[in-house]
Amino acid sequence: KFDQFWCHKLQKEPKWEQRKKMLQDLLNEAERLQNELLTSPRRAGSLSMTSDNKPQIKKLLHKNQKSISSFKNNQIQDYLQALLKTLLNDNNLQVMLIAVKLFNIFSIKFPNTFAPACRDALPLLLSKLKDKKPTIIQEVTQTLNTIMTNSLSSDEFSEDLNACLSDKSPILKTNIFTWLLNQKSTNTQLLQNLVPAIKKLTEDSD
Repeated sequence: KFDQFWCHKLQKEPKWEQRKKMLQDLLNEAERLQNELLTSPRRAGSLSMTSDNKPQIKKLLHKNQKSISSFKNNQIQDYLQALLKTLLNDNNLQVMLIAVKLFNIFSIKFPNTFAPACRDALPLLLSKLKDKKPTIIQEVTQTLNTIMTNSLSSDEFSEDLNACLSDKSPILKTNIFTWLLNQKSTNTQLLQNLVPAIKKLTEDSD
């Protein structure tokens, strides 16, 4: 369903309501797949292997495998990666937030195949921390945490974070600092990489 034609149609759709609806369909499918991957093997395992239950078990496992393959196809991944990065800059807040949520989910489900998209979109995601809206800050920081845990290393974050700490926006630097404070007990390597930039900021403020 979410093939090249679907991506092209969404990218060219002028009405934000329709873009939101199409993206919401993708989000719903991704969330369904996430839940199904957790429950289907358990449901299949709970059925006794009798002649009556074999067709039901086979159907459950086949449905699960079909859902996985629909998202793991490399061609579809390429289209989705390019599309989601574009939608991070969508003028409509609701459309943009769904795109952020999809980065979160796909980083969990496909940490390796989706890593290039996360790396490419990282500057855009970090730039969202210039915003004052709590909803945006919450969704973006949650997605950043997921990407750091699943797809990108501290070193891969460091370059873009150093750029943010040199940015002229005080809101961006404040939100970056707040997010970094939440990393201090879990990611010492990241903080070590940012020591020179943090030191410069504290010296400049004196």
